[in-house]
Amino acid sequence: MFRIGQDVPKAVEGVSLYLDSGWGTAKDYVGSEQTFEKAYQNSKFVTMRDNQKLVGMIRYFTDGFHDTQIIECLVLQSYRRKGIAKAMLNKLKELYPQTAIYIQSTEKFGEAFLKEGFKKHQLIGLSYLTRI
Repeated sequence: MFRIGQDVPKAVEGVSLYLDSGWGTAKDYVGSEQTFEKAYQNSKFVTMRDNQKLVGMIRYFTDGFHDTQIIECLVLQSYRRKGIAKAMLNKLKELYPQTAIYIQSTEKFGEAFLKEGFKKHQLIGLSYLTRI
């Protein structure tokens, strides 16, 4: 039974989604538990659970008035093509109808966002890394 929510996942739950999506190996996340817990406590979420199991999440930041930035939108591979990402995106749109919602995506997954009303923009991305 799927249940959409806004709960803050445990870091271990998020890491399992990252690993399932091919974002590194378990070894890459060892020792980062506290960092993820702090990051999660300072983020907002739309989650999808199958009973208690986290099967999808959108992690985002918003000012609530103008801009909403999706940081991650992930669904377990075995749960894809069931409308989970679409349902989570619709929930986010419902929560913040007055804001512009932004996401950075790869070409592979970008097409799915275009189908949900997102528009492609060519922007220059800049970042400042304090650690490598």
